[in-house]
Amino acid sequence: MISIQGTSSAKMPYSLLFFIVVVYFVGFVFQIFGWLSITQTNVLALFLLFSFLFFNGALSFRLKKHTISFYILSVLMLVVGVINGSDFLGFLVYIYYLGAALVMLSAATLTADKGFISARKLERFLPFYLMVQILVCSIQKTIPDKILDFSKTQLSIEDTVSGTFYLASDASLAFCCMLLSIFFLSYQGGFARKALIILLGTVIVFLTNSKAMQLLHLMVLVSAVVSAVVHRHPARRMVVYVCALLVAVCICLVFLDDIIVACDDALSVLHHAYDRRLNGPAAHRLAPFGEILFGDLSIFGSGFIAYFNPIAKTWLYYSGFSLFYTIYIDCGLVGLAVIYGGFFWIIMKNSVSLAMGCITFAAFFAFSVFNFALTDLSVLFTLFMILRLLRNNRCSS
Repeated sequence: MISIQGTSSAKMPYSLLFFIVVVYFVGFVFQIFGWLSITQTNVLALFLLFSFLFFNGALSFRLKKHTISFYILSVLMLVVGVINGSDFLGFLVYIYYLGAALVMLSAATLTADKGFISARKLERFLPFYLMVQILVCSIQKTIPDKILDFSKTQLSIEDTVSGTFYLASDASLAFCCMLLSIFFLSYQGGFARKALIILLGTVIVFLTNSKAMQLLHLMVLVSAVVSAVVHRHPARRMVVYVCALLVAVCICLVFLDDIIVACDDALSVLHHAYDRRLNGPAAHRLAPFGEILFGDLSIFGSGFIAYFNPIAKTWLYYSGFSLFYTIYIDCGLVGLAVIYGGFFWIIMKNSVSLAMGCITFAAFFAFSVFNFALTDLSVLFTLFMILRLLRNNRCSS
């Protein structure tokens, strides 16, 4: 466990404040009234953060420690685009994808370093914010039909519960609550306030309609609690790891036949999904995994925006938004290695411990399989900010 102190009582710049208001509080209002699309809201939010960086002297062409890995990642991705013959429009779209993530990384780093947001401030403010989310989510869960009828932005009934986040961002809301749980399990603060934040976050996750995120939240929470306890008592670390390994081996031995049958069934589903991915308006949600297993392995991909063209709104086949699917089909195995290798490096070098870093990366990977994380501003800003807060404390202690 570590102790994280607020490094400054600096007053938050208006551009950063307005960004937070747009992304975490009122962005859904612009979208439900049809004033701005989700992409247009992102552009507004990015403009605010760009202004924040500009007026705080953070825009320069010098390589900085906290961004050099992302510059390398971006260059490698653009090289992949050259190799697979991507067109000019594809390059523009990927520059937007990578640029948005880079702005999030730079702004979150500056925010933590300047003390505009600190662990102490989060600890004081978050219970009230999370209670607002519970209230809004409860209302959304009670009147989903009225929301669908009123919304000027197309929406499905499963996506109506997303609090004050963007419309259809229930998974993003749940994942941010998950990240906050990981953060406060690494934070030596008042137990009651930390427990309250984690409890409120868990309630929010289970108010959303994302069953996958609910299961993931429970798995991450249990893993993070065990990791935090082990990190506090290093002498017990090896005992816990050995016991966990023995339990896993015993489960595999006892249920070996059932596991084999389940794997065979899963492979059959993926094969069927792959065979029928082009047969209708919507493919199976896991069809790209079937393509990886049963199709020709793609090394460099089919070119930028091959899976989904956000300008023309056309799909190679529709298996839903996904960072994993998009990168594999557009940029192949090399692209997957670059993107996820880059995020793995950023997460691991800033995490409190190896175990907590692996839990955070595993949660991000699972989230990104069913969500396009590169332009999810709420998720990226939250992720990069809490990682920076953890790193700053570790370097100063």
